[in-house]
Amino acid sequence: MKKTLFFTALLSILLFANCSRGIRQAPPMDEVEVMPMRPSPSHIWINGHYGYQQNRYIWNHGFYSVPPRGKTVWQRGEYYQNSNGYHTYKQGYWR
Repeated sequence: MKKTLFFTALLSILLFANCSRGIRQAPPMDEVEVMPMRPSPSHIWINGHYGYQQNRYIWNHGFYSVPPRGKTVWQRGEYYQNSNGYHTYKQGYWR
């Protein structure tokens, strides 16, 4: 399970490597996800999000993760539109 979470997080980071330049087209509305049963009381649900790869948006499914020590809340990543009209993704993080 830990390996799956690690590789999912790693894949998300790699998918967003293209987002540093920005994208003209806004991302679609988020998909509705059904959260599976929580593996343990210490796990937190990380919502799915759209990544941008090969000139299109791709949905990355949500997953459970255990917060790092001293962190309790996941600040969801989000797209924002800059003054030039490009959409750029800001990574989520633990706080």
